Amino acid sequence: MALHLQQVLVDVPIANLKAGESARTFVHNLSSRLGIPSTDLQQQFHEILCQVFASALGFWICDYVAVVCADGSISSSDPEEHTILQPAGVLAWCQSTTQELQHKVVAVVKSGATTAAQPDHIIELGRASKTLLAIAEAVRSAMGSSSAAVDDLIHTLQLLQQTTQVLQWLEQQQQQRPGQQPLIARSVSSRSTSGGLGFLNPNTPISPLNPVITNVTTPIEPFGPRTAPSYVSLPAWQQNLTQLRKDTMMANPDRSNPRSNPQGRLFLDDLVDRLLAVSEGQRVVDYPYPDVLGCVEGLFLSGSSSRAWRAKLAVLLYYLLDGGWITSAAPFAQGFQLPLTLVQQWQCHYLMDHASSSSSDSAAAGSSSNLDEACKLLGAIASPATPFRWGNHVTSSNNIVYTT
Repeated sequence: MALHLQQVLVDVPIANLKAGESARTFVHNLSSRLGIPSTDLQQQFHEILCQVFASALGFWICDYVAVVCADGSISSSDPEEHTILQPAGVLAWCQSTTQELQHKVVAVVKSGATTAAQPDHIIELGRASKTLLAIAEAVRSAMGSSSAAVDDLIHTLQLLQQTTQVLQWLEQQQQQRPGQQPLIARSVSSRSTSGGLGFLNPNTPISPLNPVITNVTTPIEPFGPRTAPSYVSLPAWQQNLTQLRKDTMMANPDRSNPRSNPQGRLFLDDLVDRLLAVSEGQRVVDYPYPDVLGCVEGLFLSGSSSRAWRAKLAVLLYYLLDGGWITSAAPFAQGFQLPLTLVQQWQCHYLMDHASSSSSDSAAAGSSSNLDEACKLLGAIASPATPFRWGNHVTSSNNIVYTT
């Protein structure tokens, strides 16, 4: 199919339109070669774009926009021809195709069923979002000025591209840990909840994805024997978080010192505050999420895209470390092409939150190990920009007192 389509596009080149061929003749010639029935001109044009897009030839659509739509001299007095010669003609197709892609990504997040039947499904979704984003940016360039419709479309595609990138990385990690707690799976309550933690509604028109995220206050049944490798259930995870805040208050060395750790404040809160500060539309982060896909949904299918990308990844890393799905920052840094030292800084947030002593011997041993690792990492990555309370926390956790 793809080879046949490529040959057709060579035989009926875009340059024919610049040479004076009418848009109707151009579309008719392509349609007859591709077996598209004669209907409304715009419908035929959209079907051509669909076949080109499905054959991974999206660059042809970008060329069409750059060569035809951006050229003000190529026009027609025929209203139907005029429409498909303008950037708005391609924009309408791109919006409807993005809507379909959005539904597919949401379906993956809702079901969690991706690996067994369709191992390349997520990769295909990622490629589609990247191609559509390139087309949308070409349309914006051809228009010569920005518009709310194009900006909303690009924002949506950026979110979808980032979401599929995260899903691809999770898929790769899942394949490297056969027989272990699944990364891509949904809890029973997550799959049955309407709206959930910010699920996109497939019936809503294309728009910036800013769902309202509400606090989860009711216990959620675990999917399978455990909610996460480190916790038997979501309530147990929530209880552990509460205990961490209590331990932080007890470990606060000097409540009168404004630069010491505020009572009950975790390093996780720093990551969340940073995310909410740069991500428009995100007002609440419901931590801990009921499962990994719930975390992906809550973080990446809402809020800002480019500005908040790293802040979202930082919270995701904390979540995966906290749940016990990963133990090192290196695969995360490599998978998302991030500086290792940056990701190790994020890892230190988790390690220092879990470096407080607890009542049980096993927990205390784990806390000591976390503290040792945090000290080791901080020794390698510390800089003048390192937050003061990091060093303050390490010294207080080691019961180190400096006198002057």
